[in-house]
Amino acid sequence: MPEITGAESRVLVFTTSAGAARFADYLANNPDPFFGGPSVVSPLRVGGAKGALIVPPMCDCPGAYPLYVGIVADDERVLWLQLTGPEANRARLRTVLATTTSSD
Repeated sequence: MPEITGAESRVLVFTTSAGAARFADYLANNPDPFFGGPSVVSPLRVGGAKGALIVPPMCDCPGAYPLYVGIVADDERVLWLQLTGPEANRARLRTVLATTTSSD
């Protein structure tokens, strides 16, 4: 069985780092329109990039796994990574995000 059954990444580029940080904050404070609710949100730091870990409610589908969503502001970019699968978790999400951040 695969460790990760789904991965989706997005990079949103803003004109300023302040704009990226505001959007990451907005997503952290308003996740339910994007993921359904209620979502569980906790702070997420990857190197110097700050954001949130969002865990939306589980699907009632047979064989479904939790979804872990990491969103961090990294300079003028917002990095958005979603992982699901039997071994998807906060630590794995941070490890993958760490390979893409420019901050240490």
